[in-house]
Amino acid sequence: MDCAIFHQDLENGSSTNVITKRGLDTLIDCSLKREDYELHNQFTAVANSTNCSLKLHTNCRRDYTNKRRSVKITKNGENGTPCKRLRSSNEQLDFDWKTKCFFLC
Repeated sequence: MDCAIFHQDLENGSSTNVITKRGLDTLIDCSLKREDYELHNQFTAVANSTNCSLKLHTNCRRDYTNKRRSVKITKNGENGTPCKRLRSSNEQLDFDWKTKCFFLC
């Protein structure tokens, strides 16, 4: 049996957790924030079933529900936030040292 989040084998020796209704609600919210509709549908189906529990790796669940990571990384691995523009990446690379230097050049 595979872990539902990152599709790794559950019997690989890593610690696992049984996720109940409350945990499934958190996973459903995180899947919507990540725009991961495939997992959202899977978690919703489990939440609506009579046996409302799911077995996941502890680390997979922790990484998937981490709020910092869910904002920065989408399902595709692309950054959700734009990169910070550095002054050194400015288009104007020519600096006139003779007129703009503070030191006596």
